[in-house]
Amino acid sequence: MDHVAHVTGHLPRRARQAADAPEVRRVTVTQPLRWLKRGWEDLAHHPAASLGGGLAVAAMGAALIVAGRHLPHLAPTLVGGFLLLAPLVALPFHALSRQRLAGARPDLGEALADGWRNAGSLGLFGLVLAIAFLLWERVGAVSFALLYGGLVPDLSNLLVDVLLSGRYTALAVAFVGIGALFAAAVFVVGVVSVPMLLDREDGDLISAIATSVRACRASPAAMLLWAALIVTLMAVGYATALLGLIVIFPLLGHASWHAYRDMVE
Repeated sequence: MDHVAHVTGHLPRRARQAADAPEVRRVTVTQPLRWLKRGWEDLAHHPAASLGGGLAVAAMGAALIVAGRHLPHLAPTLVGGFLLLAPLVALPFHALSRQRLAGARPDLGEALADGWRNAGSLGLFGLVLAIAFLLWERVGAVSFALLYGGLVPDLSNLLVDVLLSGRYTALAVAFVGIGALFAAAVFVVGVVSVPMLLDREDGDLISAIATSVRACRASPAAMLLWAALIVTLMAVGYATALLGLIVIFPLLGHASWHAYRDMVE
């Protein structure tokens, strides 16, 4: 055993990281429904903390929409960008679920503090998401400039013009298609990364991202369903003037913790 430890200690850093990488489990296609059920149980167990966090998230979404009213051509980009940042925004809800699992009294303030124990790696992941957000914003702006003609109306008229007039099908397809690519990339690298970095103080960003990618490869059908559920529920949240996000975002945050627990050893 000492010999193995001695040999491992002399391995290159990348090889040691590969050797220490956690195993991923394959889950059934219906497992995401169980994650939502467990997430709901967490929310019901500590509603004040969860809904308080959900209210803060809804306020953040509202702030982006208000900002978009002055830049209506960027409003869809800002809304989509908020979804790109969601994996990190959900961190406090992972921490609340972790507290409940450990038998501790759920506390949102402690969850926020506890969530940044691995601040270095989480900060780097936040930088990755911020870069994705900025790239998406630039791509959205260029797409709009190339594919939309005429003066830019206010936000409500712009949405009607793009979605219902039939004159800007290419723009709508470009926004949806490019946005889906960005969202898929963030989903694959982030589906278990943030919960893993929260759960393992010695975890590093590269290992967390690699584990997230391996988890998606191990259970592609379940991951497709999970992604579809996230998109659908977030759309409901926005369709209810963000009021639905007060419940939906904490629910997804708690459920994502259980997704990590099921998929990663």
